[in-house]
Amino acid sequence: MGKPRKGENWTDHRLRTDFGMTTEDWDVLFKSQDNGCAICGSKNPGRKDNHWCLDHNHENGKPRGILCQNCNMGIGNFKDNRNLIKAAIKYLNRHSQ
Repeated sequence: MGKPRKGENWTDHRLRTDFGMTTEDWDVLFKSQDNGCAICGSKNPGRKDNHWCLDHNHENGKPRGILCQNCNMGIGNFKDNRNLIKAAIKYLNRHSQ
């Protein structure tokens, strides 16, 4: 991963080295999501450090969207498996009463 460039903070360094993004790319993506979570729309990142989560495809490393902590953990706990997420939706629908 290396160290940040001179004048570059750690967040900017990680965006650049891990995801090929700039801070400007982040800002454009976040604005396209109405400055909230791409899944639930929350305006609160839900983390103690007040940072948002950059969701990415674990196979190719490409960013997908900016998520709150809860949505990011939800996807992570389901291991990005659409079939498990669909099964969870069916389960919730069966037990919605």
